[in-house]
Amino acid sequence: MNVLTVLWAETYKELIESRRYTLNLALSIIVQTIIFMGILFLAVSFSPIRTPEAVARTAEVKSFLLIGYIVWTFAMFAVNNMGQDVTTEMVLGTFEQKYMASVSPVVVLAGRALGNVVVSVIYTGVLLPVLILISGVRLSIPWTVFPVLGVTLVGLYGLGYILAGMALLFKRVGQASYAVQLVLLFFGGFTNPGEAGGVVGGFSRALPLTPGVEVIRSLVLDGARLGSLVSTGAVTRLLVNAAAYLAVGLAVFCLCDRVARRRGCIGKY
Repeated sequence: MNVLTVLWAETYKELIESRRYTLNLALSIIVQTIIFMGILFLAVSFSPIRTPEAVARTAEVKSFLLIGYIVWTFAMFAVNNMGQDVTTEMVLGTFEQKYMASVSPVVVLAGRALGNVVVSVIYTGVLLPVLILISGVRLSIPWTVFPVLGVTLVGLYGLGYILAGMALLFKRVGQASYAVQLVLLFFGGFTNPGEAGGVVGGFSRALPLTPGVEVIRSLVLDGARLGSLVSTGAVTRLLVNAAAYLAVGLAVFCLCDRVARRRGCIGKY
């Protein structure tokens, strides 16, 4: 059993499970839409909309929030995927079988992550037109957004490996996953805490979501070219951030895996 076979098998398994539970995905889209409508209502209600300048400003705010919300949706999938999948398979009694494969558990989880990326792309492809229709904004999305989003996801799945490692030892990490999602929502670039400066600004810029959101907003809203963002250092910060989170995530997962093996608790829930 080689690495490519395992990656394909886990990816295919993720796609099959998502297809069988399409109602859950549909309900999730409805929930995500309602949440965005609430955020949009709060943002617009605090803005005067009687003058043309205020109307233009409101449209900018809507576009700003929409991009942050869509990228956060990808982050939600990434964070939920790793830890929750480990816990679920432990409950079902199938997780220990993954350790019978000839490849590392890191590769097995990477396969699930690839499948999860495909599902999140399909999910967001349905959600984005709905949110655009509701918000009334127009977005021109250049192709350069997609490699930037891919690099951002690398860092987010590094964070997912940390949660997966925690799940090996502590079994239930649902609340930790929710806490991470909330932190990414409010401090990860959805609003603009990176411009706040001080501790809050530094904390926001250190999160795996913020550099990607900032680059994507520059590409979509400001019409910037990827080459110009490379020269300003924004892309470099994104690459360093993603690589650091992936490296830390893999190191934490391997450490937790070693401890779980030593305790003999991988097959127990």
